[in-house]
Amino acid sequence: MFQGFSAEDFDAYLPEKWSSNMFTLKRRRVKDQLELIGRELAGVFAQADLNLVAHLSDDHPSLWNRKQVSCQWLFFSRDLSARRELEEIIDTEKTLAQTLEDPTPLYKQIFIGVSVDREVLQAGVRLHYDAWVDRRNLLTLLADGKGAEAFSELCGGLPEEFVMGLDGDELTGVRRLDSSRLAGFISRFVEGRAMFFGLRIPRDEAIALGPGSLETIKSTVASLIPVYRFMAWSPENDAVSMATIVAQKQHERELTHAELEQERLQRENQLKEEAERRHRDLESRMADLLEEQNWREQERAKRRAVAAAKRQEEEAARSALHASADAMAKLSVDTPAPSPGVKALVEEKQGPVRERPSRPVRSEPASRAKRPDTAALSAAKPAKVSEARMADIQVGDRVRVVGGFLKDREGIVASVDEKGDLKVSFGMLSSRVEKKDVVGLGPSQ
Repeated sequence: MFQGFSAEDFDAYLPEKWSSNMFTLKRRRVKDQLELIGRELAGVFAQADLNLVAHLSDDHPSLWNRKQVSCQWLFFSRDLSARRELEEIIDTEKTLAQTLEDPTPLYKQIFIGVSVDREVLQAGVRLHYDAWVDRRNLLTLLADGKGAEAFSELCGGLPEEFVMGLDGDELTGVRRLDSSRLAGFISRFVEGRAMFFGLRIPRDEAIALGPGSLETIKSTVASLIPVYRFMAWSPENDAVSMATIVAQKQHERELTHAELEQERLQRENQLKEEAERRHRDLESRMADLLEEQNWREQERAKRRAVAAAKRQEEEAARSALHASADAMAKLSVDTPAPSPGVKALVEEKQGPVRERPSRPVRSEPASRAKRPDTAALSAAKPAKVSEARMADIQVGDRVRVVGGFLKDREGIVASVDEKGDLKVSFGMLSSRVEKKDVVGLGPSQ
């Protein structure tokens, strides 16, 4: 049962509470009260033969309210089939970035609704600028003299407390809406703002009304149904020739599709030409590599032939030298030794053969004699190194690996990085080893 709205209900929408989930339960109570109002208003619309569907805004921060619950809405809009027909046209007017920035479906079409915020309870017709079809339909009607006159007559029959205006502007009583004020209203509306037409009840008055505010809302909505029919586009209230607009949008989509298809074909041709060019370059490089490889094979064959000829010449020279040596040896064996008489005759003419004196043995210099024996030094025991010095591993120290795949290998420290890890040389092999995986053996000998 509808109980009305309390001060606590209005305080649930103070600015410091908009983004907090701590007050969702209090906002849920307001949402429940609006749901009860919606059941009563559904009967009002049914009596007027107006097919509208009820919706309730989120009572917690979400994508649809930009993570801020500044007010709570109950709104009635077209049913699903009629809404899809219009949204397909409306969405072509907005970019993807705009849709993500403001995804609220509330703004895509005109609606009758009831809302509660921290200051006011209001019931009325709301038309956002992004409701493209309804907005153009209304502006077309008001641009016509007969349409503006009919709208003024419609406003004149409404209760005096009804107001009309744009978000951020001062509201004007609908009975005081003359032609000049209406023209100014239209010029500001096309700047992209939202319009409200209906009744606003300050929070103190709404609290004082209590459950009686339900009857006030029902009578207000019943009075606004003719205004809604005048503003909202329908096949019977088609001031913008929707069929022509749909055909134009379809033609624009076809042109866009043709342009995109042409761009796609151009990109495919460019990619194909690029692939063919890369294939030709690859074939050219492969041919160059094959030619260079053949040239290298020929050069290697020439060098091998020259080396083989040189080896043959050397073999021939060695064979000739061996043959000459064998001949000389054979000649020396076949020649008889000279007789004593001949030998005496030779000595008489040439003199006795002098023996070459032997070279005296020089004594070793004292400096060289005192030089230490290197073999004895290498066999001497190395100097003892303290454990502290062995633990302080430095460049040039000898270490033993105690962990990892090089375990039990010994090597010389080549460098130490900033982290303390070592680069160890194991003969021809060098490897980086963590300091925790080695044990120091002191300076290398």
